[in-house]
Amino acid sequence: MRIDDHAIASRAFRRRVDLEPEDFESWSNLANALLRLGHKPRAFLALKEAIRAEYENWKVWENLCAVAIDVGAFNDVIFSFNRIFDLKKSFGDHEILNLVVRAVNENLLDFDNQPCKRMISPVMFSWLRLTHDSIFSKHMRIPCSPTRLQLCTGPACAD
Repeated sequence: MRIDDHAIASRAFRRRVDLEPEDFESWSNLANALLRLGHKPRAFLALKEAIRAEYENWKVWENLCAVAIDVGAFNDVIFSFNRIFDLKKSFGDHEILNLVVRAVNENLLDFDNQPCKRMISPVMFSWLRLTHDSIFSKHMRIPCSPTRLQLCTGPACAD
């Protein structure tokens, strides 16, 4: 469906998902319209609904991952990253993981106003998963080294 008026499109897709809440394409189209209107947090929530309706679709997971990084939903970024890896056995956008590493290093607040330092373990797991696979692939660039993820637990790191 091609609609250039994104406000009309968002209302139409909102009505559609009210009638058919399991229609992942309508949720994805709603998210697209909301993004074009500049409503990233609402688009993020629409994509989470699309995932609920179509859990096995790597394209929806990639869309969720991209929007999640924009809204600072870093837990969802990591979960999406690993889900894409499960479905495709690869993940092409390594910059995403670098951005999450930066958020953890700088202890930014996430979408839920929680400090990112709590995500050190999931980030390390994702990094190790990616680098383990890249050992067997000459074409994959390792996104970061483990030393770039500063694991600080002493009193000097307390905020």
